Amino acid sequence: MKRKMQYKDIDFLKCLKLLLDFKASPNPDPEMRGKLNKKRPTPIFQAIRSPESLQVLLDYTRDIKMLNTPNKHGKTPLFVAAES
Repeated sequence: MKRKMQYKDIDFLKCLKLLLDFKASPNPDPEMRGKLNKKRPTPIFQAIRSPESLQVLLDYTRDIKMLNTPNKHGKTPLFVAAES
């Protein structure tokens, strides 16, 4: 009997690298951001929880402005990182 895949089984860092290798953009598109659910965090906010993921994301981006783009609460990724 096959065991169902569980959340803990997913290698998120590997998934992130794979997406970025296949040219997924780590930077939110401002035009699309307005059309999407604004409550969803951008990739940089998701990566703050994992130093390894954050490093991978920063290695793949050239847009350093994303570090100073506030979320719906007015906090920037740098501010959130400093809080934790």
